[in-house]
Amino acid sequence: MPSLRKWLADPVWLVVLALGAALIGPSPSAGEKGTESEASARLIAAALEGPVSAYKGRMITGRWKGRSSMAAEEVNVYYSPPGSYRYEYLSPSGQTEKVVLLDTARSGIEWIKSGSGDFCEAKNPPLLISPERERRLALLNYRAGAARVDRLLGRAVFVIELTPRIPGKPRQTVWLDKRTHVVLAARRYLEEGGFVELSQFTSFEPCQRIPSAIFEGRQASLMDQMPEGDAGRTMMAEVIRSNPKPLSLPGGFSLRSVDVFEVDNSRVQHFQYTDGLMPLSLFQSERPLELSGDAITKLPDNAVMAEVSGGRIRSWRRKKSHYTLMGDLSPDLIERIAFLVR
Repeated sequence: MPSLRKWLADPVWLVVLALGAALIGPSPSAGEKGTESEASARLIAAALEGPVSAYKGRMITGRWKGRSSMAAEEVNVYYSPPGSYRYEYLSPSGQTEKVVLLDTARSGIEWIKSGSGDFCEAKNPPLLISPERERRLALLNYRAGAARVDRLLGRAVFVIELTPRIPGKPRQTVWLDKRTHVVLAARRYLEEGGFVELSQFTSFEPCQRIPSAIFEGRQASLMDQMPEGDAGRTMMAEVIRSNPKPLSLPGGFSLRSVDVFEVDNSRVQHFQYTDGLMPLSLFQSERPLELSGDAITKLPDNAVMAEVSGGRIRSWRRKKSHYTLMGDLSPDLIERIAFLVR
């Protein structure tokens, strides 16, 4: 059976999302004019803009696996404006196990290298919504509370709570560096209480510049994903035409992109949704996904609900296709979404 777990639980999305990337709008203060909702709107609208200053540091990312243990990683992070990231995932001994290069200024092109191998390029599919539309979604779906001042790593930070306007989604807290406007820490909390995910710098250093060479990958082979440009848009349009999915889902999610790839010679279609801050993935495959975790619930009609390191998963079969829905959502909300998709 194919294993989709490297897409479902890949920590790359965790780092990128937890970074936020940065809330670079005007910092709120006690004397700020305008209503609280207007200040919140500015914070949320800026959430996906990205940092404006180069920096380097080391961070720890962690996520609860089910209810009993946490999976954690250390990552060296380098950033250069306007959107170049380098992530070096470290082994427990401190050796680099995997390197990911991400260029958000070029539609999120990734270069991935494991161990001593060569870099492989992974071209992400064209987006169905603009960055401006995605920021408006965040504004519609989340409320930013008034910031309080604290210190982290010896630096002054603003602590900001992001609360979902729709029940069933986690709230988030970010620690925003006052001078550089980089998110130095982020936590995501389940609706029922307790945090499920954290990302925090253990060292952080702003830089005038970072050498461009460390953001360059050397192409060895292309991963089997949707092509760029007109060819990618044509293929995506064909997938949507032949296999239509809702453009919006309960919880404030809108269809962001459509991707096609293969796992163990089995074709997989990936429909990614977003509420402006958080992803929701729907996979349609020819074979079922094997699930394992601390909390697996069998549902009627051979459907399954499970809690895994990548979030909560709902899987089912319809005719000859297998469907896997994944997101950090309450069981009630993910059931509502699954019902609509079915």
